Amino acid sequence: MGKEPDDIREQIEETRDRMSETVDAIAHKADVPGRVQEAVADKVNDVKSSIAMKTRAARERAGDIRERVGDALPDPDEVQERTMRAVSSIAENPLGLFFGAVAVGFLVGSLLPATDIENRRLGPVSDQLKGTAQTTGTRLLKEGKAVVRDTIEAAKGAATQSAIEHGQSVVKKAMSGEQD
Repeated sequence: MGKEPDDIREQIEETRDRMSETVDAIAHKADVPGRVQEAVADKVNDVKSSIAMKTRAARERAGDIRERVGDALPDPDEVQERTMRAVSSIAENPLGLFFGAVAVGFLVGSLLPATDIENRRLGPVSDQLKGTAQTTGTRLLKEGKAVVRDTIEAAKGAATQSAIEHGQSVVKKAMSGEQD
């Protein structure tokens, strides 16, 4: 006897399913523009993912750099205080600053190498001038330091004397029972 109709229908259905899969596979292979589009979309997604990772890493590095720079910078209040002290010091002793600046200028000038034109036109005079400038600069630097040192000592003495006088005044008032 032959096969039953239900068995034949089942075999036909299985064959149709296999043929449908085969046709779909052939259609996919034949759809070159679609496959190219899928490949491009995959690559674009890969690139986007890579860019996102690199962007996150760059942001982290930038944050680290910002933090390190912030730690390295001085406090604005401290900078202002130091600037005020420097300006005050310059205002109190401009002569010392002048001598110091002149001395530094002479020393820097004497350390610079001689040029060919300078050697040809000035020759030995240039060497003599440099030696004199270096000696003068050194002397001026020492004198500037001495002026600054003397000014500091005078300020210390005046402050000490003022403190002693004020202390004596307070003691006298305390002993006599006076109030401020």
